[in-house]
Formats: sequence, C-alpha cells, structure tokens
Amino acid sequence: MDSSIILGIGGDNSNRNMGTWFEGAMVSGYPTDAANDTGGDGAAVQLWDCQSYAEDQHWTHNPDDSLSTIGRCLDINGNGTANGTRLQIWDCNGSAAQKFALS
Repeated sequence: MDSSIILGIGGDNSNRNMGTWFEGAMVSGYPTDAANDTGGDGAAVQLWDCQSYAEDQHWTHNPDDSLSTIGRCLDINGNGTANGTRLQIWDCNGSAAQKFALS
C-alpha cells in the first residue's frame, strides 16, 4: 500500500492557466452524499456535468410555466431582468419570477 501524498495542480484543463494549488485533507472512511440534492430558499443554481443520479438535475416544466426540482422552483433573484441576474431555487409561489416559457 502506498502511503505517500501526491500534490497536483488544479485548473480548467486548458493551456491558458499556469495552475493553482488547492488545499486538501486526508480523512478516513468515505464521503457521504447526505448533503447532495438539497438547498434552501436562495440556493444558487449552478451548471454541472450531467449525473443521472443527481435528483437536482431533473427539472419538471409545470402547467403554470414554473420549473421545479427537489420540491422547489427555479426563481429569478429579485425579479431581475439584467444580464447576469442570478438564478436560484425558492419555494414555489406562483410569482412572475418563477415563470419560464419553453420554446
């Protein structure tokens, strides 16, 4: 069994970045997924690689034009309309900030 620690450089896998050192920790056991697929009101919506087991990547287009996952709806922070306005999940409330037309 190899007990050495290997250090590496993280980044975006492009040749434009000199790389960044990231801290890490050695732990025993296995990580839990208890925190996966959760998020309270205001949790940011993020883009990730597709993972079929990730419940929060399965969205439903509802009859009221809302999009929902994990019991909450996609919501526009502050009802904003500017470029870069943050998307979040929020309890479904039927507001205009939670209406999305599919095309």
